[in-house]
Amino acid sequence: MSRSKTILLLKEKQIQADSNVDIYEQKFRELGNYKILYLPLLEHSLVNINELTNILKNEADNKYRGVITTSQRAVEGLKIAWEQSFFSSGKYNEISSDLFKCNQSPLIEID
Repeated sequence: MSRSKTILLLKEKQIQADSNVDIYEQKFRELGNYKILYLPLLEHSLVNINELTNILKNEADNKYRGVITTSQRAVEGLKIAWEQSFFSSGKYNEISSDLFKCNQSPLIEID
């Protein structure tokens, strides 16, 4: 019998209702003899929101074609910066029809 390999997942274990197991744990079980350890997030804080706000206000039209986020927390930070950039300044109505068309500035979240 081969010795199991340990995988450290830096996330909270999320049980799927239909399978009663975390999807990552399920995938590693399918791949072989793995022992899964979970290390959940201890603390979360958003950083550089003001910098992101300035980028969205001043540079987004000229430098960037889209935004890819890799976590719900990144979406939360983007939402705050977006609101600070456009809703508070009254610019939202001016840009909303152009900026949020998927073919111009897609927003993509990767789980």
